Amino acid sequence: MGKASRDKGARFERAICKDLRQWLGEDWSVERVPAYRQGKGQVGMAGDIVCTSDVMRWPFCLELKHYAKFSADHIMTPGCKMLQGFWSQARSQAAAIKKVPLLLVKKDRGAVYALMPLAVLRQINWQWSVQARVQLQCGDRSEKVAAVRWDELTTIDPVCLFGVHDVRC
Repeated sequence: MGKASRDKGARFERAICKDLRQWLGEDWSVERVPAYRQGKGQVGMAGDIVCTSDVMRWPFCLELKHYAKFSADHIMTPGCKMLQGFWSQARSQAAAIKKVPLLLVKKDRGAVYALMPLAVLRQINWQWSVQARVQLQCGDRSEKVAAVRWDELTTIDPVCLFGVHDVRC
């Protein structure tokens, strides 16, 4: 991976950290996970960002992807290899620390989309008028995944995340 690509990814991570701090409030610590620890599950760290609080447990393992070639159409394209690869990585990193996968994907100068298991989205007291349901084939099994805009997800009260856990459908 080239320096420009790493820098773009780091900028995306910093922007999401800022969003999370605004959304979750001052009771939360939001930090980028050092690159050498990402995906390893060391000391409870996996994914790209870790959120901690004494108030409640953050249910998600965040995996971020900022790709120029990504488009919102990929979300609705059955069998999209790029999205399947992203989801597979998010799922395996979440499993390493026993959390729910939350994949954030973004195209250059585009909106950020949040993907999570559909069963998990149903656990959240959500307030969106539209939702997308995506069927992703990862390995030998198919999963129902929901996609929502990140800016809409961060409008709900974070208390709605209390008790969220991964349910396989």
